[in-house]
Amino acid sequence: VPFTLADAVGVSSFGPAPDFANRAFLNMLNPRIHYWPVTSEKFPPSEPGGVFELADGGDLESSGLLPLLQRHVESVVWVANSDKGLNRTYPWRDFCGMKQGKRSWESFDPVAAGLIPQLVDKFGYGAEVSDSLDYLIYNTVFERFELLPVACKLWWSEQRGMPAVVRFKPTVLPNDRWGLEGGNQVDVLLVYLLNVEGFNTKLPKHTQDEIQLGEHGSLAHWPHYKTTLQNPPEVTSYTMRQVNLLSALGEHAVMSHSPLFKSFLRK
Repeated sequence: VPFTLADAVGVSSFGPAPDFANRAFLNMLNPRIHYWPVTSEKFPPSEPGGVFELADGGDLESSGLLPLLQRHVESVVWVANSDKGLNRTYPWRDFCGMKQGKRSWESFDPVAAGLIPQLVDKFGYGAEVSDSLDYLIYNTVFERFELLPVACKLWWSEQRGMPAVVRFKPTVLPNDRWGLEGGNQVDVLLVYLLNVEGFNTKLPKHTQDEIQLGEHGSLAHWPHYKTTLQNPPEVTSYTMRQVNLLSALGEHAVMSHSPLFKSFLRK
């Protein structure tokens, strides 16, 4: 067995590994394991195993979409647990409004708009969200022009106080790094974490009051909890109340779009 559960958990939390790999002494902290390639008809030559330094998978790709495209799946439910909301000061109406002459996708800036890296890197914006700690620049699998309609649906969902659930069907581009031949279409149902006023207003008053306390309340940063130090001095932990509320929001997103989910999953 190449990995134990403890190995997998430890590696999945070690995002700084790519940076540490190029630093004296710090590279000694990186997890290491003896590993060997899995051969196939496409990659038949056997190779000897070797010692590799390991890192969090999010340094390469954090959505899980690309391995599914490698398997030629035709339908994907993509749950994007965003760490921030959309930029409300961005001129969304210039791109997503109903008026004639609205601005085109060429001038749309998804990073300035507040979209998260795990979404925009798939549409050719990996360079804009990559740094020394990740390799998102290699994750282009959809055309850039296909992002704006998705982004507008996300924005309109938030404007209407509804969960951001968007269905789209892009054409997959060739990607040699991920072994994708491209040319096929994939049906995607994207569930994107955003603040949902229609959900918040249905919560008990004491819960709403706690949310209104912002960083001073027990539900600080709702619904985009921090991945570290959400509840200091604990580094990585959430309270039962925080987890239950986020779980309820996820349930609300599915139930409020139940006809869409049912039709999608019955295919």
